[in-house]
Amino acid sequence: MRPLVRESLVGVDISKKMLDVAAKCTLNKGCGLKDLDNKAAEKDKDKPLYDHLASLDLETATLKELNAEDNGFEIIVAADVLVYFGDIQKLIQNFAKLSDKGAFLIFSCERIDEDDESTWRLQKSGRYAHSKRYVIGAAANAGYKLVGYEEITPRFEKGEAVLGHLFRFSLSRAEEAKDEL
Repeated sequence: MRPLVRESLVGVDISKKMLDVAAKCTLNKGCGLKDLDNKAAEKDKDKPLYDHLASLDLETATLKELNAEDNGFEIIVAADVLVYFGDIQKLIQNFAKLSDKGAFLIFSCERIDEDDESTWRLQKSGRYAHSKRYVIGAAANAGYKLVGYEEITPRFEKGEAVLGHLFRFSLSRAEEAKDEL
């Protein structure tokens, strides 16, 4: 993500241990990974990957707590995060509050088969899975418009592929929302 970020790159996790791992990431060394292909200039190789790390609840985090611009973030990425939430309405509403108009929201989550009538379900793994319809509806209620979708395999569990989604949304501008009505 670093090459795509013009302003500051902020990492958020409620777990202090995960933030300690993220604090060790540099432009040359990934989080717990081997050295990257020395792509960073020699003078920047030990520069921290993240500009700011915060231990916050994503459902209630504010721009002030995140040291963010007054207008909000241009992009929010949540990889393997929504699996810790059943009802995602409040979370996505807060993502919208943290975002600039026209911002992008990209996230993965585990998938419920569309034949299942559930909106979300706690899996045997202790993680939550969500239906595509529910996620798109929750995002639309927060002002997001779907701009991309893929079915993915986010990981394997006991040798079995886990069903997943990858969503890409944009936050509608006020004038676009009026045109759509």
